[in-house]
Amino acid sequence: IFLFTDPELYFLGSLRLARHAQRHHIASGLATACAQLGMVCDALERPAIALRFHRRAVAIADRLDDPVAGTLAQLNMGAHRLFARADWPTAREHLERSADTAWRTGDLRSWGTARTVLTVSITISGELERALRMARETIQVGEDGGDDQIRAWGMGSLGVALAMCGRPAEAAGPLAGAADLLR
Repeated sequence: IFLFTDPELYFLGSLRLARHAQRHHIASGLATACAQLGMVCDALERPAIALRFHRRAVAIADRLDDPVAGTLAQLNMGAHRLFARADWPTAREHLERSADTAWRTGDLRSWGTARTVLTVSITISGELERALRMARETIQVGEDGGDDQIRAWGMGSLGVALAMCGRPAEAAGPLAGAADLLR
């Protein structure tokens, strides 16, 4: 979250984590730091450098079989592949892996994050019925889990998918509901 609200603090924290993890040989911390630094480079529109960080994060997380580091590394690589490279098939693979790992370990917030970005990728690619179904599932998980943020992400995804289907009147309700929940 700091990346969007306080990018300097996010960058500094990522550098500190990387330094600490390398000094003390904490591989899971290094995987997390690399994933975060990849996002910083994506935000700075440096996709080649970002890709190197994302690849390193995924490689470390895979070697460790650490679900927390793996979820973040796969999520960030998926977002990079989707938004920086427009490589939808590869993005989906990473996002599905992230969501599956988070779901398996019971990390609903990480699942919701990965699932929302995955739904965006499916919406962009034109698979609108699938995107609508996924958005509704995300809303249901948010309701069942008592997590208004996940519910709002699902509502936002539903609104965007409805708008892309040419149903703007139906999209207004979920979009307004998402905005209300996120306030």
